[in-house]
Amino acid sequence: MKKILLIWLFGTLLFANHIGWMGDYDKALQLAQKSNKPLLVLLVKNDCVKCNEMIKMLFMNQPYIDKLNQNFICVIVNASHKHSYPIELYYSTTFPTLFFANANEQFIAKPIYGTIDSSSFAKKINLLEESNFYKKAKDSKEIIEIRFKENPPVVKSGIADLK
Repeated sequence: MKKILLIWLFGTLLFANHIGWMGDYDKALQLAQKSNKPLLVLLVKNDCVKCNEMIKMLFMNQPYIDKLNQNFICVIVNASHKHSYPIELYYSTTFPTLFFANANEQFIAKPIYGTIDSSSFAKKINLLEESNFYKKAKDSKEIIEIRFKENPPVVKSGIADLK
């Protein structure tokens, strides 16, 4: 029975579509600068049940995973290790929190505090892609604001508000 369970678990993990997380913020930032890609920073905390649920719900076997892996440098940081990331930039008292920043550590979208369902997250990612935002953010230091309510996105200077 244990062998069957291990084979099933190994097969599930082997063929699961998941994010290629980096665990070192400084190395992720260097790679973002070198590859000219924005950062997707997931801030978690030890023993955070919602953090684990969010990782499973949003970042495994979702249709947008390949898009995230291709267009972002994804890094997961633990708030308990304050020396391992710039806490003054990625400060939060809510866990998990998702931050979107360019390679210059400027926010390109408002953070997502707490959990979010996969369809809402997919809309936010698609909106970023449709606005061609992360490509524009790489080409210039301009930050764009996108308002997504019931209307099509409106682009202005500022920070992208994708709620």
